[in-house]
Amino acid sequence: MELLKGKPVAQRLYQEIKEKFSHLKPHVAIVVATKDESSLTYLRSKVRRMNKYGIEVEVLQLDENIPQEQFLNHIRRLNDEESIDGIFVEMPLPPQIDPYAVASTICPKKDIEGISPWNLGKIYYGREEIAPSTASAVIQILEHYKVEIKGKRAVVMGRSVVVGKPVAMMLTNRHATTTVIHSRTPNPEEITRQADILVVAIGRAKHVKRHMVKEGAVIVDVGINVVGDSIVGDVDCEDVRDVASAITPVPGGVGTVTTAITLYRAFYMKWLREKGEL
Repeated sequence: MELLKGKPVAQRLYQEIKEKFSHLKPHVAIVVATKDESSLTYLRSKVRRMNKYGIEVEVLQLDENIPQEQFLNHIRRLNDEESIDGIFVEMPLPPQIDPYAVASTICPKKDIEGISPWNLGKIYYGREEIAPSTASAVIQILEHYKVEIKGKRAVVMGRSVVVGKPVAMMLTNRHATTTVIHSRTPNPEEITRQADILVVAIGRAKHVKRHMVKEGAVIVDVGINVVGDSIVGDVDCEDVRDVASAITPVPGGVGTVTTAITLYRAFYMKWLREKGEL
């Protein structure tokens, strides 16, 4: 079984940043309204990596009890600030904040994560330049390793707005016959066993076993689950080893590429803005 490692894909993106965008200095804002230490640890790591590549980062730390309208007003201010090239909203959001309201408020021209209804809708027209970063990572891994998509049966487990739904459309745009299954799908194993390409994004540790996988299938494991001191995916990698032909590792797979795409997007959107094309 081949491991579809994310590092080579990420390195190509970082090299493109150096070659094409080294003259640019993007300025991005990250809006945070959580005290969750694991989220804040990840945030600090992301900021360090951005700074390493010359991205100026402004972290706007808000109280986790902030009313929704005040939260949205901060985003509106960032939309209007000419010096801000891109906006991130750190997840998870507090329960009183509606994710759709947030996504709808972010200016599409500053929507680095590709979560606004405008940028999501463009995927249906095959315009994927600002698609959600994780969905883009899935496609870039498949294309980097020259996995044939056209004419294949693809199955996506999970229907989230930022992974499952957009990646299903992006696979369809590449002429796969795509099925989305979810928690209400009866007999999901019957469907997954037909998949030439199986994308799993359900947030359940080691849920996918060998009896759910077609012989020779390519699996993209989007899951990141903490089990004890380990991070594991949604697929039981050891159990499917003798069935699947290839799989993305966790960690070191989709997440690695997602980070690289996010950084690349900051430079790309500033470049488009300076050209007057965004």
